[in-house]
Amino acid sequence: MEQISLNILETDYVRFLVKDTARIFLKFESAPLIDEISGQVVMLSGEQFPFLEKTDYGNGIRLKPKSSLSTPLLLQNTSEFSIGFWLRPHWVTPTISPLTNLPVYYRMALFDKSAFSYSSYGGFVSSSNGTFVIYEESREDGFNVMKIQLTSSDKRTVSVETERYETGKMHHFWIAYYGPSRRLEVYINGVQAKLFSEDGLAIPQSLNSNSYYFNINNSAIGYSALIRANAGLLDELVVLNSYVVDSKTLANVINLGVEYIIDKSLLYKDIVHKCFACDDPTSLGVTSVLSNGKNFYAGRNDGVVFRGDRTMWQVRRDFANKDEIKFVKKNVFDSSSEISVEDGALKLYKASVRI
Repeated sequence: MEQISLNILETDYVRFLVKDTARIFLKFESAPLIDEISGQVVMLSGEQFPFLEKTDYGNGIRLKPKSSLSTPLLLQNTSEFSIGFWLRPHWVTPTISPLTNLPVYYRMALFDKSAFSYSSYGGFVSSSNGTFVIYEESREDGFNVMKIQLTSSDKRTVSVETERYETGKMHHFWIAYYGPSRRLEVYINGVQAKLFSEDGLAIPQSLNSNSYYFNINNSAIGYSALIRANAGLLDELVVLNSYVVDSKTLANVINLGVEYIIDKSLLYKDIVHKCFACDDPTSLGVTSVLSNGKNFYAGRNDGVVFRGDRTMWQVRRDFANKDEIKFVKKNVFDSSSEISVEDGALKLYKASVRI
């Protein structure tokens, strides 16, 4: 029999995981809000504090129009970063300009590592000595676009916007920047989105360095009369000081949670009991099953090894093993809620799970 070397511990995926590139991880599960990486309490400011709200996957934070959050962010390497988060976008109905009779779009703050300046002449708000500013703009028919402005190390600004996405429902966003290749990518629900340049300039090779905090719902860029604070629902925010776009990592973040890419102890927790079914009686059987995070390998008792791959969205739980309950994200509604595994079945009472 030909010997197959799985070489699991040498994959690029594992090498990435053991690198300490996580800078911010906010779960938004309970108050006070804690950054899981630094252990620091997130600072709140404004007149209306945001509040925790139930989502499909536990708690998230409902942003409020007159509030913002901030936490320290040091990018040791200003040529790459990745930002991932869940967001139920808020939509603001566009208005019509009385001068041009054309639609005018409102902009909503999201994230920034920047200061802002205000021009009394024209009332324009711009980034000042920033690194990046990320905000939304509401378009027609209940759709938004996301706008990203990067400031280069020589203080040039470059702006892009994404294709439209529907508001009012949860989406997962992943923004990845890699300066050496002048790359900026945005993934919405695991699918790479189209980006449109607003100024025709190339993505910078390195970004401006500053000591500003990472701010949530602070400000957007544009005419102040058209800037609104965000009222969307935000969940599971992570900031990495590395460029990450591989499908395995994105699948783990979306299907399992951020912990599965920043906690080495969870690296192989998605390897659970798997089975192969057939309706033809035979003496052949599967004696071992292994996954390296990308492919499945099944060894049969006659010495044959099969290899298969799974789609990005496929996660199987048959609950034949009670330990599988440990690897789903639980959401309970009150003290009487129950989540358990009995006789190979999942039992839920006043609860839900994310698989």
